Amino acid sequence: MCKILISGYYGFSNAGDEALLSAILQALMELEPQAEITVISGNPVETMSTHKVKAMRSLRYVEDIPGGTFLRYAHQWWWKFATRCNERS
Repeated sequence: MCKILISGYYGFSNAGDEALLSAILQALMELEPQAEITVISGNPVETMSTHKVKAMRSLRYVEDIPGGTFLRYAHQWWWKFATRCNERS
């Protein structure tokens, strides 16, 4: 089973970001149906209820990366992780 962590501006009642998360989750589940997905969210309870995934408020190491590097490249990372998970099956 593949474990995937998604970070973005989720859980803040922004329709566009929530729609993007829905699309990302759909693409990931098509590539790796057994993936264990966790989303970093401003409102983990709402994210878990809406998207049916695990969610958590934050990660200390994500907050400590200077210059927004993690968030700047996160959109590229999720695809690479999903591809690697798919190759292992």
